[in-house]
Amino acid sequence: MYNIYFDSEFTGLYKDTTLISLGLITQDNKRLYLEFNDFNEHQCDDWIKKNVLDNLYSQKDVDEFVSQKLNTYGYGNRRENTLLLKDWLDHLYEDEIQLVSDCCHYDMVLFIDLFGSAFDLPKYINPACHDIN
Repeated sequence: MYNIYFDSEFTGLYKDTTLISLGLITQDNKRLYLEFNDFNEHQCDDWIKKNVLDNLYSQKDVDEFVSQKLNTYGYGNRRENTLLLKDWLDHLYEDEIQLVSDCCHYDMVLFIDLFGSAFDLPKYINPACHDIN
């Protein structure tokens, strides 16, 4: 079993929330960070604006950030970032991947939704996330 730890930021704690960012790190320190440009900013409250949106990387910061901290960075819409995520995951495959999060009930639902449904996940990903809480 190969662990990937992940966390997402999204527009709020409600049913129709949209992804703002998704970060993943493997047990052997491979990293992917995605920022979405098609989230609904009108869904964001003041806390999310101050603590999440104000801390997103601008295009001028990306080169330095990527060179220092990440293997892969993506900035784009949902479709573009999902393609990058799938490609990144495909290159990691060693055996079954176990996703690990500290808030599975939002993170995993939003992760699965990128692929369509749990039935659409790559076969090597366990559809049941491990919640460290």
